[in-house]
Amino acid sequence: MLSTSGTAGLRAVPNPDGFFSFDRLPQMHSPLIARRSLAALLLALSLTGCSVLRRESEEAGKPAQPPQKKRPAGAKKRPAKPDGKTEALPHAPVDDGALAPVFRPSIADAPKLTLDQQIRIRFHEKALRSGAPKSVTVLRALVVSDPGLLRAAFTAMGMNVWAITWNQKGVEESRSPRLPAGVKADRFIRDFAFAFWPAESVKKSIPSELDLIVTNRGDAEIRALIRNQAPILRAVITRTQGRTLITIMNAPEGYTLDIEAAR
Repeated sequence: MLSTSGTAGLRAVPNPDGFFSFDRLPQMHSPLIARRSLAALLLALSLTGCSVLRRESEEAGKPAQPPQKKRPAGAKKRPAKPDGKTEALPHAPVDDGALAPVFRPSIADAPKLTLDQQIRIRFHEKALRSGAPKSVTVLRALVVSDPGLLRAAFTAMGMNVWAITWNQKGVEESRSPRLPAGVKADRFIRDFAFAFWPAESVKKSIPSELDLIVTNRGDAEIRALIRNQAPILRAVITRTQGRTLITIMNAPEGYTLDIEAAR
């Protein structure tokens, strides 16, 4: 399980470009270790982005496929079920050969949160065979959201690597030159909103041919994005006093995120 230091003493400090960063970060004992660890993390992020770009390229080169059957105009989606009712689900998402959709719920529905997150990336077997590392340095993120605004600042080994601001005007980024181009804000927003936004807001934002199923098992809320009657993206959210544990499994893109967030 990931460890967390809590949010005491942390503040989001605005930068001249309008983004923000941590005002207090853990110090590395060795600059060489920090550089090597950061390089390993950036390699991992690069492989994540490259796997998405490869899949996009492969799909672009395929013959056109018949469109998936969509609901008739005006037909209502099956409502998400955040009420504790249980619905049978496959135990894990599946890679059905297509990318997970990129969707963005309304920023007006953003929950009021301040989270100090530690994020670990675990690559699936297919990604490991393609060269993804078995072990990746933990990424730290400070995320602040309110209705109409989300800000996220990412650090690795005490170094700022990425900042995102999302508001009614759109999404802006401040990126380290070392951050791979394939690492995109829209996918972070998708994963974060999938786990934290109200279920009905997520439901409204996904493509019409997909479904969102929400179940509760004990202390855990489970969200599954369903395509062709099979889950492709799943989030397991467990909230305890003072912290939230989230596991997001994305089978089509080949990774799992383990997140521990102190509130």
